[in-house]
Amino acid sequence: MRTSTVRRTATLPGGVALAAALLAGLNATPAAAEDILPPVKDQIIQPAGAANVLQPDGDEAGARIVQRPRIGQAGQAPDSQVWTKQFPRIEAATTVTSKVLPNAFAFQPSLRPGSRPLCLDVVGDSQQAGAALELRPCDGTPSQAFVLLSNAGPTLVQNVGSGLMLTVQADGTVVQRGVFKRAETQSNGGPQPRTKSTATQLFRFGPR
Repeated sequence: MRTSTVRRTATLPGGVALAAALLAGLNATPAAAEDILPPVKDQIIQPAGAANVLQPDGDEAGARIVQRPRIGQAGQAPDSQVWTKQFPRIEAATTVTSKVLPNAFAFQPSLRPGSRPLCLDVVGDSQQAGAALELRPCDGTPSQAFVLLSNAGPTLVQNVGSGLMLTVQADGTVVQRGVFKRAETQSNGGPQPRTKSTATQLFRFGPR
């Protein structure tokens, strides 16, 4: 388990580099120099088709990410179920220059004041399907960056480091896997050629 919170630049296969800065604290409002936009606080991550939300099962590094019933009505979710969405600078390198990719995010849990900054991450920076999601000290590695594959409605959430999708397992734990597809059926029961992503890989993001 990593303990260092020193920012570092990591290069992905294919030439993608990530540089993300630590916030001075969870209550800081200005964007860090390496961030594209100021953070968006008080967000929930809700699996599609469920009254559940994603949360860590603890408030320390190594806490696993799980699905739990949402507590309270709109605007009342406790800090344990709330996240801050970051906008780190992602750069796709070319032979001549680099291009900023503005659609990648990092997520920090809203922990008690004074906690070390932690981020949503993949255990061991794994690129393997089935690897669990957990909290780890924010360090700017690609496994802490995520891309929403749709701008509206429930969306797949892709990990930048692995290219795999956030997935809720039957036991409520959150892992990364390839895209699941299910065949739609016609009224006569016959399969259609079009497929749809399963609800276990679709998420909504919004205010607490």
